[in-house]
Order: sequence, then C-alpha cells, then structure tokens
Amino acid sequence: MTHLNHIKLGLIALLTIIVVVAVFAVEYVDLKRQKALIESIVLEQTGRELQINGAVTANLFPWFGLSLTDVLMANAEEFSDTEFATVSSGELQLYVLPLLTGDIKLKKVVLRGLSLNLQRDADGKTNWDDLMATTAVVETKSDDNVVQEIEAGAPLIAALSAGDVQIVDSKVAYTDERDASFLAVNELNVNTGTVVLSEPFAFEANFDFITSAASGLTSVVTSSGEIAVDLVNNIYALRDLKLSTVSSGAALPLESLPFSSNGELVADLNNQTIDIKVTDGLLSGVSLSGEIHATDLQDKPRLSGMLMSGDFDAASAVEQLNIAGLDQFPTELLQKSRFSVQFEYLQDVLHLQNFEASVNDINLTGDFQIAHPAGPGVFSGWLRTDPFNPAPWLDSFELAFEDDSVMQQAQLLVDIRQSGELLSFNQIDLQLDDSHITGSVQFSDINTDTRSVTYDVSVDQINLDSYVPLIANTTATDAENKPLEPLLSVDTLRQLTAEGKLSFGEMTLAGMVAQNVEVPLLAENGRLEITRVKADLYSGSLFAAASLDVQSDEPLLTVTGNMNGLNADRWLHDVFDKEAPFSGVANLSMDLLSRVPASRGLGLSQFLEHASGALSLRVTDGELKGIDIAAELRDVGRQISDGVVVHDSAGTETTQDVLPVTEFSEYSLSAVLADGVLKSDDLVFLSPLVQLTGEGGVNVSTHTVDVLLHLTVTSGEQTAQDEALHRLAGNEYAIPIRGLYTDLSVDLPQLLLKTFQSGLTSEVESRYTGQSDSVQQSTKQTILSEKEALRRRLEAEQQEAAEIIRQKQQLETIPVEETQQQEPDKNALKDRLQNNLKEDLDELLSEN
Repeated sequence: MTHLNHIKLGLIALLTIIVVVAVFAVEYVDLKRQKALIESIVLEQTGRELQINGAVTANLFPWFGLSLTDVLMANAEEFSDTEFATVSSGELQLYVLPLLTGDIKLKKVVLRGLSLNLQRDADGKTNWDDLMATTAVVETKSDDNVVQEIEAGAPLIAALSAGDVQIVDSKVAYTDERDASFLAVNELNVNTGTVVLSEPFAFEANFDFITSAASGLTSVVTSSGEIAVDLVNNIYALRDLKLSTVSSGAALPLESLPFSSNGELVADLNNQTIDIKVTDGLLSGVSLSGEIHATDLQDKPRLSGMLMSGDFDAASAVEQLNIAGLDQFPTELLQKSRFSVQFEYLQDVLHLQNFEASVNDINLTGDFQIAHPAGPGVFSGWLRTDPFNPAPWLDSFELAFEDDSVMQQAQLLVDIRQSGELLSFNQIDLQLDDSHITGSVQFSDINTDTRSVTYDVSVDQINLDSYVPLIANTTATDAENKPLEPLLSVDTLRQLTAEGKLSFGEMTLAGMVAQNVEVPLLAENGRLEITRVKADLYSGSLFAAASLDVQSDEPLLTVTGNMNGLNADRWLHDVFDKEAPFSGVANLSMDLLSRVPASRGLGLSQFLEHASGALSLRVTDGELKGIDIAAELRDVGRQISDGVVVHDSAGTETTQDVLPVTEFSEYSLSAVLADGVLKSDDLVFLSPLVQLTGEGGVNVSTHTVDVLLHLTVTSGEQTAQDEALHRLAGNEYAIPIRGLYTDLSVDLPQLLLKTFQSGLTSEVESRYTGQSDSVQQSTKQTILSEKEALRRRLEAEQQEAAEIIRQKQQLETIPVEETQQQEPDKNALKDRLQNNLKEDLDELLSEN
C-alpha cells in the first residue's frame, strides 16, 4: 500500500508539474510566433495563403482553448481575388486531462461570421479541387471497435469528436459560370449535440437560401434531426429530419409558399447518390409524400422520384394566386382534389410523367416538361381529361339552360406550351355534348395588361341556340323580358387584341342552319372587325361583315351582309319554328350602323334602338301559303253577282286537305331604319291575278307594325275569262295591318284572309252594288286619307321612338364636334366592310 501511495503521490505530483508547466507555457509562449507558424503550415499543406489578422488568445484549465479573430484564406489560382473563406472569430476548446492519455476530446468548436465562397468556372473546374486533392491517413473506430485507417481529403472532419459544434451568423455562396447561376446560404446558424462521428448526433440549423434566377427565389429554412456518418463507406445520413421552409419570389405564383415535412436523407458520396424520403409533408396546406433520388452528382446530376398528395382543398391555393378574373370563381368546386406525379430532372430539364389528378370528380392525366425551371422556364406537355359532367361547374356560376340536355358531357385533350410571354394551347380536341371542337389558341404578353390572342378553331356541328342562356348570362325566361347582355365589357373590348378564325361544319343560330361557316376576327386598338364571313345557307350563300369601334364613349357597330339564293320555305320554317308563310328564292341585303352609349351596354336591343341604315328583301317564284287570294276574290265576286253578300268570320269552308296557296312571281321590299323606326314605301307582291303594294313601318322600340296594303286585281286574259274576278279587276282595295310584329310574322296569310272576310267584302259591296262612279271616287279618297293617316302615325311613331332614345341618352351624349370628328372613321369602317363583301361576291361569281 505504501508503494501504491507513493505511486499515487508521484502521479499527482507529475500532473501538477504538467499543469504548472502548461500554465507557464500559455502565459509566456509567443503567440504571434505561433500564428506565423500556423500560417506557414497551411501554405505548405494547401498552397493557399492563410492570414490571421486578429488576436490569438489561449487558456488552459479546465480545458485548453484557442481563439482566433479575423481569419481569411486565399482563393485558388485562376479564380477571383475574393477570399475563399473568412472567419470573424473562431474558438476551439479541448479537455485537458484526456490529453494526458493521448486522447483528443473537443469540448466546443465555434465559428462566427464564416463566409465561404465556392466557385466553378466555365470549364467545370472548382476553387476547392486543390483542397480535396490533399490527402491524409487517419484512424477511426467502427461500431465493433475495430481500428481502421481512412484516406480522406478532410482529415480534421474524419477525426472530429466534440461536445458541441456551433456555426453562427455565417454564409456560403456558390457561383457557376457554366450557366451563370448563383446560390447562397445566408444567416446560417448550426448547433449540434455531442458529436461522435461513429454514432448519430443531433443537430439544429436555420438559414436563408437564395437563387440568382430572375425570380430571386428566397427560402427561409429551419431544420433539425440526427446526423449519421459512415466514414469508411463515405455515407452521410440525416435521420428523423424535420424541415420547414417559407419561400417567396417572382417565380412563385403565390406571395409566399410554406412547406414542412418529416423524412430522411442519405448521401452516398462514393456512388454519387442522394436518396430522400418525404413523409407528412405539407405544401401550402397540401399534404405530400414521396421519394427523391439523385445520381451522378459530380458530372451530370439527375433527379428522379415520385410525389403524391392526399385529399386536399385547393380553394385556398387558388385564392392566393390572385389571378385576374377569378374573383367570382366557385372555389367550393376545388374542395376535393388530389394528385400524383413521377418526375425526372436532367440537364436542366424537369420531366413530369404519369401525372394524375382529380378535381371535383374530374380525372386528369398528362405528361409535361419544364426546361430551365430555375430561370425563365419553357413549359410544354399534354393534358387529357376523362369524360366528365361540366354541369356542376356551370351551376356554380348560376348559369341555366332552357335545354337541360346540353352541357352534360365533355372531354378534353390539349397540348400546352408556355415560353416567356407566350402561352399556347395546340391540338385542342374537345368533345362537348354532340359537338367536336378542334384547333389552337395562343396568348401573347400574358404577364401584361395588353395581352393578345390568336386562334384557329373548328367545330363540326353545334346548335348555338341551345347555349343562348350561357352566352346571355341569363335564364331562358328572363331572356324573353330583357335584352341580351354582352359577354365582354366595353373596357375589356378596348384592351382586346385578337386575330383568328372560327369555323363551323354546321351551325344553328336563331333557328337558322348554316354549313361551312367561316368567321374571321381582327381586334386591336379598340376596333373589332369580323371580316368576310362566309356560309352556305339553305341552298344559297351568306356573305357578311361587321365592325365594332369602342374607342369613343359611344361604340359604333357597322353591319353589312348579303344572303343570296336562299330556299325561303326552309329558311323561314327554321326561323319561326312553324310553317313558313311563303316559299321561293330569297335574297336579303342589309347595311346598318348603330352608335350606343357605353353605359347603356352592348346588348342586341340597345343596338337596334340606336341603329340606322337600310335593308332589302326580294323573293321570286314562290307561293304565299295559307290563302288563295284568287279564290277568296272569286267568292266575293260571286256573292256580288248573286246579289247576296255573306259575312262569315270563319271564312269559306273547304273539304280539301291541300293547304291553299297563292303563287307569286315576286315579293320585294326595301326599308330605311332611322330613329328607331323601320320604314318602307315600296312593298310589292306580284302574282298572275293579284298585285299587292304597300307602305308603312315597324317601331323597333315598341315592336309594333303599322302597314297599309293596296290590293289590285290585275286586268288580263286570265281575269277576263273569270267573271267573278273580272268584276273586281282594275280597282284598288285597302288592307290595313297593325299590331305587334311578333304576332304578325307568320300569320300574314290568316290576316289577309280575315280582311277578305270582313272589310274587303263590305268595301266591294258598297263599290259595286250601285255601280256608282261617285262611290269609286269616294273609295279612292278613303285610301288617300288612310295613307295620309298612316304617314302621320309613322311620323308620330318615329318621334316617339326618337324621344325614347333621347331620354335613354340623357347625360350620355357626346359633343357635336366629337361626333363630326368620328364620321370619317365611321365611313372608313363602312367602306372597308362593303369592299370585303364585294370581293366575296366577285369571288362567288367567278367560281360560278
């Protein structure tokens, strides 16, 4: 025991001497000389200059500590003069007693204000290649305490074992001249628990991550977990990783994009691979999970993997997008959403494959790729939907349809491409109900207020009348009581720049069925022109043009058109959805102008109320259906001959099933529209036995008709052989027609028939019973009086209509000088449209 005590005392004395000597050494050592020694060693080992510009301090017990300030390390040759690394201050603490047994145990390592500048030149050479080439052999213990020698480029890291490691207020910057890219980690702070490289150790870190793309993407990152290091196989793993980021920048559609997840990361540097698993991810409220694999990290990095979401409500994301025009979007339709996608990133191209998504029971699939996703990327790919019912989407916009069979089924396939300011939808293949729609649509300047669109769209067949409530933004019932509202506001039309063509194999509009329809459109600088409209229409042809000038406070609409060689029977049957009033070959032309205050809206009725112009109709070689005028006149003539006049409101009965008709060689009229009244004084109806002429008008505002017809039985061989008609030949009979034109449009034959059965019979009786010339003269005077009364009524109607229009325009009129200034523009629009029509007619004649 005495010897043992002596040994113990000796050891204690030895330790005491060592401590005293160490304290003395720390107190009297020339630290400036040691600083120079450190700098020379670094220069010899790395070829880099190390400068310790600040103070060097040391302490001994209970740990050995060394502190440095203002340290910098020079950059590699052939790189910028910027330092490779700088440190504001560093602190290294080692436990003293383990040094007595040869063990190095770090108590703490602290780096404050570290700034690391990583660079890669255009040839792929980096400013750290020379440091990685420096090798050292170090020993480490594996999990089974077997000592192994490891050759590593960073021997200090290989031997690291510390109680605490702190990196405070530091930053790392990386620039790559190959693609002018830049990445930076700022405000970097790292704390670890006890670090033993053979065992997992905990860490916490937070930093700001910034890219140099034009977007200036910035992410604020916080993370924690465990680090596991396998120095033998050069494998580094982050286990139980908890990550939280908030990203912002112009490249993102949202003002900020939060993300959080659990997972793990394993980096195998020998095989140049990284594997990442994401669990319990949450991206802006969307739950995520998936895997990411990175290979060929040094040469040609390649990322691949899969991401999928759970069910989520995408409404909040849409609301954050702040997309113009989506203020009224029914976000409740997005409450049931999900997606999955496989991806691959290689050579700055991101491929999204096997994309599948479901939004409110609409299933979508697609494949996409994004070139240069970190910069001004180019997006391209295709998207397809399964057949779906669009009705719930439309119902959410409170759109109703009289025909409940429409908008019940749709399916879409489209190619999409977006590059810079250009967004295009190509090879559109849309099946909507019974219509097949194909074509392309392209938007330019999509990030500006002056975006423009070009398009070329074809529809095989469609009945637009079934979709009128959708276009009118009203229900079918309301459409009968109020004018159609415009699809686009005046302000929107003023900003519209568009050019394209819309084609229909067969189109039904306003009851009319047209084939081979072409509708070209040009819109720019507040002018919309529908030029050279063509269509095959009821065995005839349609040529039309229209222009809308919305530059002024009173938009100007100009419409010109010709319909030639129409089968009037089929045409009118479809327009009125009942038996046509007459048949024949019809030709219709129109030339209309309308100027409407912008505040009144651009509905159809508003344009008609303010319209002026002319139109003409000529029908040849036809039949007036529902009445045989010659037979009615014969009946009247026979009654007069027999001296018995029968007044029968039911008309002459017939047992024939054949519809009575009156053949005619020509039915024509021309009319002038002004101040809300359409007036005509040259109505002509010519048949072998009867001639009708007339004059009168239609009040567009009140929808009323006031027309006076003049019936004359023609004198000729056919009339001379018919005694009943011969008695009426050569005389003129007046037939007044008044009422709502909607009621008269298809009832003209019945109206004529009733006239024959009442007033005409009485007039003929009074004229021929006494065979008095005075009676005939009196009749003529009566007709003149009726014509004068009609003229006065029409003038009153015109004044009334003009007053209605004037009242609607109160406080909305524009100065006379402005109106006069706009006249040249109006005439220019009209001339251009008429020239287009003339070219189409010339083309048609040359083909025939």
